[in-house]
Amino acid sequence: MPTDDFSTLFELLPIGAYRTDVNGVQLRANPAMVALFGYASEAQMLDTQTSRGRGWYADPNRRAQFRAELEARGVLRDFVSEMRRPTGETFWISENAHMVRDHTGVVLYHEGTIEDITARVQAQQSSAAAAALLRERTEALQLTLDNAGRGIVKVDAQGVVVLYNRRFLELLDLPEPLLAARPTMSEVMRFQQARGDFGPNSELLNVAPMPSTDRRALDAAGKFDDGSYVRHTHSGLVLEVATQTLPGGGMVRTYSDVTAYFKAQKELAEKSRTLQITLDTMSQGISTIDSTGRIVMSNRRHQELLGFPEELMASQPTHEQLVRFQIDRGDFGEEFSFVDALARGYVSVGDKVAPLAGPETYMRRSRDGRTLEVKTLALPDGGAVRTFTDMTDYVNAQQALAHKEAQLSALVSNLPDRVWLKDAGGAYRLVNPAYLRHHRRSEHDILGKTSGELFGPEVGQLHQQTDLQAIALGAPLAFEESTVRANGEQSVAEIVKVAMLDETGACIGLLGIGRDITARKQAEVALIAAKNAAEAGERAKAEFLANMSHEIRTP
Repeated sequence: MPTDDFSTLFELLPIGAYRTDVNGVQLRANPAMVALFGYASEAQMLDTQTSRGRGWYADPNRRAQFRAELEARGVLRDFVSEMRRPTGETFWISENAHMVRDHTGVVLYHEGTIEDITARVQAQQSSAAAAALLRERTEALQLTLDNAGRGIVKVDAQGVVVLYNRRFLELLDLPEPLLAARPTMSEVMRFQQARGDFGPNSELLNVAPMPSTDRRALDAAGKFDDGSYVRHTHSGLVLEVATQTLPGGGMVRTYSDVTAYFKAQKELAEKSRTLQITLDTMSQGISTIDSTGRIVMSNRRHQELLGFPEELMASQPTHEQLVRFQIDRGDFGEEFSFVDALARGYVSVGDKVAPLAGPETYMRRSRDGRTLEVKTLALPDGGAVRTFTDMTDYVNAQQALAHKEAQLSALVSNLPDRVWLKDAGGAYRLVNPAYLRHHRRSEHDILGKTSGELFGPEVGQLHQQTDLQAIALGAPLAFEESTVRANGEQSVAEIVKVAMLDETGACIGLLGIGRDITARKQAEVALIAAKNAAEAGERAKAEFLANMSHEIRTP
């Protein structure tokens, strides 16, 4: 490819790209990177002192870590960092970089690409926060892992594995030396077959009622077909396997754990063919709109998510034509109900206004029920890059969490026993209605306060002692507790306390349950009294008979 073509590719690349000297001083930044970091031009960005110092990393040590790893490895992939714009605003990026050497091996400069992953990080953080809240309100610990990824393997036209990622090795439990030897896909499958990865009767390839298929014979023959299926692994995972054939032969295959969030890992390359292949296998739909409003780039995922005919996108339609096509087909629903309120007005006239006239980010549904996040970023030349992210799993997970929380709340609220939850500092975080009725207080009066603040230092100290005993015991602590009611009557409760621990074994709270057993205790006392009376009667009877017998024998 001629140099000017590479320059054009560098300028139009929808993600950030840069070049630095061997000391890390910024030499070049493409328009996408300039816009991402909030500068008006490349010259303004490179002229800042920041570009010569620690860089734009929010963590002052992060740049040194990046350079150390790059110099040690020569290539870095998916190096995630938090960055800071001149305005102070922070955002997250995934960075790929490599060192460029001359024919003698001397490093000439560093090159890399930057992708904005703020939405992904925020989604992960939001999901973790929701899971932590649910975990506080359950009787057992619930650990949520937010780092599910996707395995990727690339096979050339001869069936040789030419590219793979570590997640691919982890999900299929394959030894790295096997893949490092550049085996054929047929050799990989023979290894799996010999190890029993498909089951004695290939039953691991069937995950009813989900779609499954056996592609082993076709793969071994190098006859790859587009499509996806679901299968088990010998370790018990359920994977969704998707295959995308390549124009020149071969394929790209992805493996996603369908029970967790899948992480997209893309390989960026300098040549246009490799770049297009990478874009076509990304999980996000991406389109680029030039300054005249024409769609000049649309990846395969963009067409899949929105259901665009291939011939329509091949004609490079205008933004106006594309919006009108969706309106006529009913993609936005009746009265544009599939679009959130923030963007509904914009989308309703989207065929008459510029792409940048609407909100930067909004949510919409597709005709097949997917929930999509639509984000538009301006380009320096007046065009725009628009991304479409499938948030269906995230939205469904949030709804499931809310449903589980509602179920738990209903259960706890209707228990006749008192239930309470304290944090590690002893402050109340949850109490049920039975607890409120027992203490004749409102939830507002109790939450956020300790036992000492609510019931006085003496009661607070007693509660703290049993709390500490339960934490030290590491198992449920049961005991009886007597109190005097407002009417002067004594009540007895059976108390159970259990410490709540995180994955490291550290205490993060205490769950307590109290059951009123006053009636049971009173019944026990009455039973003991009756037993004692009966035993006294028996003794009196025995003494009477003994005396009578003595008098009869002694005239």
